[in-house]
Amino acid sequence: MCTVSWTLSDCGYEVFFSRDENRTRPEGVPPQKWRTEGTPWMAPRDPQGGGTWIWVNQYRMAACIMNAYETDPASDSPGYRSRGLFLQSLAPCPDVNTLAQQAQEELRTHTYRPFFLLAWNELGQPQLWQGCDSELTHLHPPPQPMLSTSSFNPRVVLEARRRMFEAICPPGGMPSSFVLRQFHEDADSTPAPETVRMSRPDARTVSLTRVSVRDEEICMMYRPRPNDAAFGRPMTCRLNPAHAGDTA
Repeated sequence: MCTVSWTLSDCGYEVFFSRDENRTRPEGVPPQKWRTEGTPWMAPRDPQGGGTWIWVNQYRMAACIMNAYETDPASDSPGYRSRGLFLQSLAPCPDVNTLAQQAQEELRTHTYRPFFLLAWNELGQPQLWQGCDSELTHLHPPPQPMLSTSSFNPRVVLEARRRMFEAICPPGGMPSSFVLRQFHEDADSTPAPETVRMSRPDARTVSLTRVSVRDEEICMMYRPRPNDAAFGRPMTCRLNPAHAGDTA
């Protein structure tokens, strides 16, 4: 139950991620700086699973994970490891090829419920994979810079969100950062299961994370949604990017 979108410009790229969760899940922890294997990276954290749903690192790489509901056995078996920990394990990767190799190795080591993995290289070019059992399958990126998932009535919900996106970004176009922010804030809509700023009796959109990657600065802005109204004030975390010849 999440929606991600992205855009490219001459200055870099940006990613917006609306996180939808059950109302019983504890509130996420705002972004912090971390360091793994010498690589600085930033991410919010899920206090229940211990991992994250989106990160960006010093190498201008960003990645996010989304549940793949259509192939999910919907089991609460304790044998499954948190998908957020899977994504977190990839945070030190310096490039997309390394990320794909490490992701496949992680799937051979631990058992995860099905997911979509979306990553952007330093130029903001996206790559998409689906993980199921111990296999990582490379997929074509979506035809438009947006991907959404839903456990509730997915055919209706995903079609509604696709139409909303096409209304602001015709096929083949590249939306502006301002347009994407409006799409995710969805302030003119009454929150419902199919809206991007979603509300249902059992679940709702709980946060909006924005990643901005520029040549001289990497920024992550996080806005919690503590209730069914609008998002709260943004919290910001910054990271200095690595340049050619730098060592982490």
